[in-house]
Amino acid sequence: MDSIAVRVDIIVQKIGNFSPRRLPKVVDDADFLYYSNVGDIEQPNSKDVRVAVIVVHGAARNADEYYCSMIKASELQTQFPVESVAVFAPWFTEPQDSPPSGVIYWSGEDPNGVWRAGEESEPSATSSGATISSYSILDRMLIALNSTSRYPKLRHVAIVGHSSGGQTVQRYSLTQHAQHLGEGIGRSFRYIVANPSSYCYLDARRWIDGHLVIPTEEQLNGCYKYNMWEWGLAGDFPRYFVGDRSVSKMIHDYATQDVVYLLGKNDTCNEDLKPGCQSHGLEKTCMDMFEGLFRLQRGQRYYAFLNKFYDWEIHNMSIVPNVGHDHTLMFQSKKGLEAIFTPGPATRSGTSMLKKTANIALVVLASCVFVALLFGLYRNLQRSRSRTANNIPRTNAYIPVTNCTIAQSPYMENPAYDYNARLI
Repeated sequence: MDSIAVRVDIIVQKIGNFSPRRLPKVVDDADFLYYSNVGDIEQPNSKDVRVAVIVVHGAARNADEYYCSMIKASELQTQFPVESVAVFAPWFTEPQDSPPSGVIYWSGEDPNGVWRAGEESEPSATSSGATISSYSILDRMLIALNSTSRYPKLRHVAIVGHSSGGQTVQRYSLTQHAQHLGEGIGRSFRYIVANPSSYCYLDARRWIDGHLVIPTEEQLNGCYKYNMWEWGLAGDFPRYFVGDRSVSKMIHDYATQDVVYLLGKNDTCNEDLKPGCQSHGLEKTCMDMFEGLFRLQRGQRYYAFLNKFYDWEIHNMSIVPNVGHDHTLMFQSKKGLEAIFTPGPATRSGTSMLKKTANIALVVLASCVFVALLFGLYRNLQRSRSRTANNIPRTNAYIPVTNCTIAQSPYMENPAYDYNARLI
């Protein structure tokens, strides 16, 4: 239905200037920029972090705004105490961002960001010409978050991306080198893919006239790159792919990942089909168009493809009502908060699933032995908690962000919100 125009002038308002941090020596002596509310991701200023969110910006590279939006989302969620939430926002800079000396950056030739596909940084950013993949940056951040000494209380990690950031997270979750995350330490890792323009398919089939088929020569009409990286796995891979995992192993492992495809129900604009709407940069090459006419359709088709490909239901898809292409509204919606902050299983790998099943059986057995004792102590424990709850100090709490303030999203399931009033 047509939405009633409700102009929202400010959802995120940045007060003053605040500086990103540096992830040191990611390649040679060059650093990488990111925002954080707990200091250095590799040496956090709090040992009480229970949930960590890495949020990847879109094509506009507005990492600071994504950071502020996620900070507000952390205040809206109810799964964890807000002081236990760590937020990190990597900033994949390009030359037009005027990055400071000693900081890596990526080519600005692609308006949607070459970094979203795992490409290497620019050789001119280092004195030796050495480069690093954008995905290797995410590897390093996740490896830091997998440390039990740095994050002893961490229970849940979410890697979230919207638009070009959604493309980044989807392809990274398929190809990543950071393996065995969370195994044996009771820590879940989830990937939230929000409103990307395209996905990486796992074989040459696409949905055509309601059927999942390999396109004919006539249907291809010269679009021979439709199944090459970044839309498929037929070739043209970035350097990051060089490693000990084959394509078949990546495909196998992808089914074990905890992935949520978060789609805006109103993200249906394609200016070529509906003049006057605002898609906010929908990619419309022939490779993209083989995946669908607009983002919502592309996401639904990809999820249906996965279930056909694996022949069983994997991952999860969640559609956010009354929202188009807007990261703040997606993150702060009820479904967004649930996807980002609700802990998942500690691991999804096959071997670890068997271990987890055995561990659960042992826990159940032990519980049966001690249940009588625990039940007998229950009332005393409750009395003790009620007497001391108001006297427990919070230790090592992070310092709240004071240099960006966020007005709560006016969305709140409001069907009258004009999603075209916002930028990506």
